[in-house]
Amino acid sequence: MGRLSFRLREAGIEPAPRSASRAGVALAYAFKWVWAPLVDRVSVPVLTRRLGQRRAWLLLAQCGVIVGLTAMALTDPANRIDKG
Repeated sequence: MGRLSFRLREAGIEPAPRSASRAGVALAYAFKWVWAPLVDRVSVPVLTRRLGQRRAWLLLAQCGVIVGLTAMALTDPANRIDKG
């Protein structure tokens, strides 16, 4: 989080929106009781047959992280974080 805070501070974003965005990330863990059973029961169509249930979800989650990080790297935080 150090680099993200530095980048947001450099863009001139106040601490309040930064805290709100961190709280949004924490919501994924707060609602783990909702999505965790789905990971155990729902199969990823092509990947589950090849990799197995857990590995398929891990690969899908890693792809999601890659997409999210790429989107964060390619956007200007001053234009996006306050308008969310």
